[in-house]
Amino acid sequence: MTQSYPESLKAISIHAPHAYAICMGIKVAEYRSQPTDRRGWILIHASGSKDSDHFLADYGISKDTIKRGAIIGAAQITDCTWDAEFGCYAYHLESPILLQEPIEGIKGCQAIFWGAKLTQNQAAFAIAWAMIKATTKADDISPEAIEEDSIPGYRIEYEPQCSEKDLHAYQVSDSLTHEPLFRIYKKPDGWTNELTKQIHNSLKLVIAEAREKTIERIERSRPLEVQQIDDDTFIVRNPSNGNHYVVRPQHPNPKERCECGDTYFRGVKCKHQIAQEDYLQQSITATIAQSELNQYIKQQAQEIAPEPQIQFTSPDGFYNWEAAIDGKTIATIHYDSEHLTQRYVVAVSGAEIHRANTQARAENYILWHYKQGTLPVAQEEKSEPCTIEDCNFIDEKGQQYVFRINNQLIGYIWLADDGDDWYSSQEYWTNSDGTKYDDWRECGLALARVTRKDLYQTVAA
Repeated sequence: MTQSYPESLKAISIHAPHAYAICMGIKVAEYRSQPTDRRGWILIHASGSKDSDHFLADYGISKDTIKRGAIIGAAQITDCTWDAEFGCYAYHLESPILLQEPIEGIKGCQAIFWGAKLTQNQAAFAIAWAMIKATTKADDISPEAIEEDSIPGYRIEYEPQCSEKDLHAYQVSDSLTHEPLFRIYKKPDGWTNELTKQIHNSLKLVIAEAREKTIERIERSRPLEVQQIDDDTFIVRNPSNGNHYVVRPQHPNPKERCECGDTYFRGVKCKHQIAQEDYLQQSITATIAQSELNQYIKQQAQEIAPEPQIQFTSPDGFYNWEAAIDGKTIATIHYDSEHLTQRYVVAVSGAEIHRANTQARAENYILWHYKQGTLPVAQEEKSEPCTIEDCNFIDEKGQQYVFRINNQLIGYIWLADDGDDWYSSQEYWTNSDGTKYDDWRECGLALARVTRKDLYQTVAA
């Protein structure tokens, strides 16, 4: 029989709770006493042991849904590092896959990685490898076939002057403003971007990863000081090192809009331009393009595996997401910048239920548990149409809160004080226009009067 899977393909046996957590994207590392040089795809085998079943509750996995003694999925090993906290080596895992039909009746081995020596195992490896290839088929888009509106929210243009024989370059810009964001490249082994250099099979994943890197630039732009010279000239200064750059946002050449290397040599929107935009806006606004992209990705995923019609929207564009069905919020995702690794917090009715290290894994957690019926039910608030929620974020205006009317986002308000001394300072509420209010409802309704007149009228009548 001709072998239909790579000779280097191996499997690793893991206790069932941890194995399923890996394939579901909840657990991103496997800890072992020995290091490994192995990189790439490995099959995940759920062993027959029940010693770790107490972890099922921690992962939110039902015991009735797991299979033991079976190959249940696969993942890619991308790195191996020493973990001082656990005193062992961490195998870093990405691109997890959970097979729809586990391959049962497979016995594991004592070795960390084991191959298919038995005929039965060889057949199982062949089936698993076929499923992996079907799931991870690369977006094979030629320069002639790709269209500018292939991903809503982004304008994608082929750049022949930056392309080579086996490297096709594309400039990705904002579809609304046509502002250049970053470049992506099509290589023989997949897609990559100029910000992270990681290779992926999916064009959508590369763009999402580059966007996440752009968000990091936004975070780094917050401490920067901006001084406006005239209508189209700004001085952006970094107080930590004294460096300053001239930003001209209306310059016709995108590479001349800032003096820094990121803009001039790489043609990307730098943190200095982002700081200048924040200076003018004074608040974070909703990103329509990102909402369209999220909706497009979910629609494409449903063509392969239909899932609950949950819509993820980001009212502020970067730090908060709402998961809703038919307009009703069932869960929220909040970005916690103070946490070292698990920065994406999943909450229901304001109560934290899970943390993840990426937005995609936080969304997958909500989708999985809603489909399994294990997602807590959000409590409806009937008594008070106007509500606020602490964002756990403090900026130069004060403590930030989300203001809602009838559970719909209106915007942000802040609780601040007007003095440095505790005995003389007085607290007040304010919104983006800087007006001071004694009551948070009055402050929020003043914001709604400008941004959402329809909702304002429902409570002002």
